Amino acid sequence: MRRLLLILAFTVTLSSSTTTAQQSMDGPYVLHEFVEGLTLDAPSAAGAEGESAAPPTAEFSAGEPPALSLETRPGEPIYDKDGPVFERPIERPHGELSPYASANTLDDRTDRVNSLTYFANFDPSIIPYKRVVAKNHAVRRNGEYALEVFSPQRYPVAIEQPPAQPHETFWGTFLLRLERGRIHPIASISPDQRIIEVLAEPNIDVKIERDAADNYFVRADQDGLVRLNLKIAVPSFYFGGAFPDVAWSEFPSGVTPPLDAGLNARSRAIGQRLGFTQSAPPAETLLEMVRYFRDFDARPFPEELRGGDLLEAISTSAIGVCRHRSLAFVFLAQALGIPTRYVYNEAHAFVEVYWPQYGWRRIDLGGAADELNASANDGRPVHNPGDDGLPTPQRFLDEQERMAHNGWEPPGDGSGGRPAGESDDAQPASRDGRTSAATHADGGDGEPPRGEVDVASQADDAPLFEEPPPDERRVASLRILDATTAVRRGQQLRLDAKLTGPDGEAIAGEVEIYLGAVGSINPRAARRIGTARTGRDGRVRTRVDIPREHAIGRWSLFVQFSGNEQYQPVVAD
Repeated sequence: MRRLLLILAFTVTLSSSTTTAQQSMDGPYVLHEFVEGLTLDAPSAAGAEGESAAPPTAEFSAGEPPALSLETRPGEPIYDKDGPVFERPIERPHGELSPYASANTLDDRTDRVNSLTYFANFDPSIIPYKRVVAKNHAVRRNGEYALEVFSPQRYPVAIEQPPAQPHETFWGTFLLRLERGRIHPIASISPDQRIIEVLAEPNIDVKIERDAADNYFVRADQDGLVRLNLKIAVPSFYFGGAFPDVAWSEFPSGVTPPLDAGLNARSRAIGQRLGFTQSAPPAETLLEMVRYFRDFDARPFPEELRGGDLLEAISTSAIGVCRHRSLAFVFLAQALGIPTRYVYNEAHAFVEVYWPQYGWRRIDLGGAADELNASANDGRPVHNPGDDGLPTPQRFLDEQERMAHNGWEPPGDGSGGRPAGESDDAQPASRDGRTSAATHADGGDGEPPRGEVDVASQADDAPLFEEPPPDERRVASLRILDATTAVRRGQQLRLDAKLTGPDGEAIAGEVEIYLGAVGSINPRAARRIGTARTGRDGRVRTRVDIPREHAIGRWSLFVQFSGNEQYQPVVAD
């Protein structure tokens, strides 16, 4: 059985049983609930490059738990309310080591970093991939491209059995300086990890939580120093294997917050210039994106590009270290509809993508420091996930070779999921951002060469598009106050909602009521079951018939106001 992470507005069960519904008070998009007791079997399918999509079947088991000692190991950080605190100051080139400290912004310091420090919290070691901070909300403010956590709302994490699908187990150990009632961020391995055992010294009751970006936290009702050991099971798909073929329509909305209209248009235009569109299947497009971003060059930012659009400059010039590659990748992938996160620790940054029916997957785009000073690895094995099934251009292989002397095993045999018959001479997208004919020539199936898009024909220094005019209408707020959470087909669903303006004034208008797949707040992917008008107090109190032919199961209920001349559109939160 697998626990699913669901992003929803309000959940309705069409059956005779009841369920618990939850609504967000933090914004119009994310509601995040863990639902137990659902089965998700990973189907067998051919990967995008002809390989088996099934993850490895052998379970990798962790060894004995680490010692429950309150003594610090050499170089070990102590986790307090602000994240890991190191004995000596260290560089933090990828951002602060607390999820809510500040946004992570795209910068122009694209040259290679010589040396960074990494501490190994896990056994076997996952150097350099531990998750200290994950960011899921891509924004652009005051001209800066940034990633942040959409909402600080957190949810309890239960102690569970290992998942039924192939998985690998690890021990994690953390020294925490607890403050009563405060949350303490800790490192993790995977968004979909299961915690199957908890050991603490002193033997106290600790609560584990996580947020919508799957940052993990510890909370306790006492102060003091505590050693915490966690046994963790991680789905094997997170580490490697081919991406199965899926359709663009299968990517659920709401897994990551949507880009605003202007940012989405800008990111899409840059992606189109590089040849990344929905004209090819998702798996093919993803692999081409990985191939391109893994071929970045860590060199100083060109002076002639300063003052222009930074996302465009870094993406089309293919320059930067791990954080530049990862941040830029997130913007372009999210604009295509692929849920993607920015993840980092004190030494490295990478991305995670969500794949329908399989869950989250780690993707390393390269760009690590020349030297990694790893503390507390002290003879423990280094986890080798095997071939990650992804392209490996020569720059990426060169970077891995530089890292090998630090005990970091490059994934797999270096084939990187390259298609049969493709040589290393195949050219990646060119440095001016256009895709070369050697890579994307018509293969005889009638498909036009990827990358030949109207945007790419512009002069290199031409803007990709004009900024859309700002929406000067007032911001509206739409809240679901109450609703039926379990209803039979053919019966009525009761809804109580309220539509107001920024100063709390009631708004008169029509709202549309939808049932969609759990996690969806996109009307185009949902079924409209009714409409209603607000009263003088902005309230909507109505009953809506559930169609008799509607499928049984769990569904997202959401309400949408399409806006008017005075107020912007809004979806119920």
